[in-house]
Amino acid sequence: GAGFIGGGAGYRLTQYDLDSVGPDPDRELPIANIDGGLFFDRPLQFSGSDWLQTLEPRFYYLYAPFRDQTDLPQFDTRALTFGVPTSFSTNRFVGADRQGDANQVSVALTSRLLNRQTGHELLTATIGQIYYFEDRRVQLNPNAAPETESSSPLIAELDYRPFDRWTASVGAHWDFEDDQADYGLARLQYLDGGKLANISYRMRRDSVEQVDLSAIWPVGEHWRLIGRYNYSLQDSELLEAMAGFAYEGCCWAVRLLG
Repeated sequence: GAGFIGGGAGYRLTQYDLDSVGPDPDRELPIANIDGGLFFDRPLQFSGSDWLQTLEPRFYYLYAPFRDQTDLPQFDTRALTFGVPTSFSTNRFVGADRQGDANQVSVALTSRLLNRQTGHELLTATIGQIYYFEDRRVQLNPNAAPETESSSPLIAELDYRPFDRWTASVGAHWDFEDDQADYGLARLQYLDGGKLANISYRMRRDSVEQVDLSAIWPVGEHWRLIGRYNYSLQDSELLEAMAGFAYEGCCWAVRLLG
């Protein structure tokens, strides 16, 4: 087995220069985190091959005190999509206009199954959750109520790669408080050099249920076909359809999409 532990501390200062009456708003606060994990592995044998199974627990503590940001503008900020990567981020928003307050710990457990001869990763499974020690008061909408839950939905993700070019992925966020899924995803992907094709289904409770097909496919040495079809099952409506082609030479490219 092996392990790691690290962390970071910083001071975030943001100031605006606006053409408005009154002093320009600003925001300053410290941010600190501790990140650690362990790595265990064991050999396995099945289907005539040697495999390695890993077990990788990880924890991440984040602290950022509350600062009133209702007087700050919102130019390019949005909430990050909740998932495993964002559970280990220093901010639940992207952009400079909001810094989320936090006193929380994220925990996750990942297991992988790898072929010891080829290094091929057959299976990756992860579960994780965030535990909150304080309410989250900073919101995009200044009139929104604080988030008071003591824990996030449980995150579960699984990637299965039966062949080098194929990946099947499923994921879900389960809300124990409401005893139902907040989010679900199923995707099949083919990737081989410049060839890429995806088909996916995703749902978000009470707001989204969509299927999405997309592809980039070479035809010849320099030409590629590009297409996407995104359909809302909830609204029975086409959201986006796109098709076109691209030419890529040694030092220039042309793309035409409609």
